[in-house]
Amino acid sequence: MPALHEIMNIFADKDGGGAHPPMPSVDEITGKPWLTHGRYHFAETDHIIKGFDFENIDIWWDWRETTSGYTTQAVTGGQIIVPYTSTKIDYAGYKIETQLWEGAESPEYKFNSGLIDLRNVAVVGTSVESTSYATSTHWKIAAVIAKMDDFFLEQQELLLKKVHTLFDKDAPIQGNAANMFANHLFNLGSRLENLSTQLDRFHNAVNNIRPRIIPAIADLADAIDARANGPYTSIHKIIYDWYNHQSNGTQRFNTARDQFEINYADGAWGIIGDSITDAGVNAELHRRWNLGLQPVINAANRLYDVMSEVYTDIATDIRPITNPTGKNLPGFSGPGNTGLNGPGGPGAGDLNLDIPDLNFETPEFNFETPEFDTSDLPPPTTVSGPGGGGGSGEGGAGAPCRR
Repeated sequence: MPALHEIMNIFADKDGGGAHPPMPSVDEITGKPWLTHGRYHFAETDHIIKGFDFENIDIWWDWRETTSGYTTQAVTGGQIIVPYTSTKIDYAGYKIETQLWEGAESPEYKFNSGLIDLRNVAVVGTSVESTSYATSTHWKIAAVIAKMDDFFLEQQELLLKKVHTLFDKDAPIQGNAANMFANHLFNLGSRLENLSTQLDRFHNAVNNIRPRIIPAIADLADAIDARANGPYTSIHKIIYDWYNHQSNGTQRFNTARDQFEINYADGAWGIIGDSITDAGVNAELHRRWNLGLQPVINAANRLYDVMSEVYTDIATDIRPITNPTGKNLPGFSGPGNTGLNGPGGPGAGDLNLDIPDLNFETPEFNFETPEFDTSDLPPPTTVSGPGGGGGSGEGGAGAPCRR
């Protein structure tokens, strides 16, 4: 099965530019870490927290160790016992890669806006169409076929009128110039009838394309709209939702390491700055983003299956237009042959010959307004400007944990 962007790019402009360019791959989002430079700072390193560069840390956790007791204090004439409280704080945190979502050139903006744009091309396809996909294409093909059918019908009727004008029922068909010419015109008319039959099969196959894929397109549009209104479309929101509702406040002390660790995923604990923890944190964030995208992927896969089936059927149903075969008037055996009505044979009048009408039924088409009924399809969706935010101002270190 092709990737999501490959399926959606069926509806994009072919050359990569234009009003509806191809959307990027999911890998542009989940193939990169969102949180980087994991660092752990021990309180013992510097009691005034020098060395922990908060300018490069956007999101952090802490572990506070408070010691209370009594000590002596020198006074004039001796010493006294006084209470004291000492707090040591370990910090750990990450830098947030905000360039992933900030600005119209960011991977997230291009992905989300591209997904919605190509959704609109697939749904509307007339007022919003790309160089490679437009719903009107099927109608245009069918309309051309209908016009050709009308043309063949008109010409065939003219030919039959000539046949009736020229045919002499009291004379042999062969050997009589007028009847030979009438037969020739009759033969041409029957060829047009044959072409009409072939075009009718072609027309029906083309006409069945769009109705068969509309339900799958509607399901895809609904899935994209639901995701756009859901919690898992924004890297920024996912990070802070994960911070506030998953990891912050879960700190516990790892005695063996003399460091605190966080619960970064269900059942998964780790110390920030460890490579396995940093990879696990980003994998959990990517998982949440993919979770919101999965219904869209499922719907896109179903649409691809339907389109594959429809276009495979079309390849079978649309048979090549072959050289049309003609029919002769009854009793005609061909030039140079002595047939029933050949030279010296009985005349057509002896056979009481009736020129048959060609069975030429033209399907009724109405292409004055070549539009599908799209009332069941969701309306177009627009995308707003790039979002942003982040930094240490949102979330913060939270309430301290003690031991």
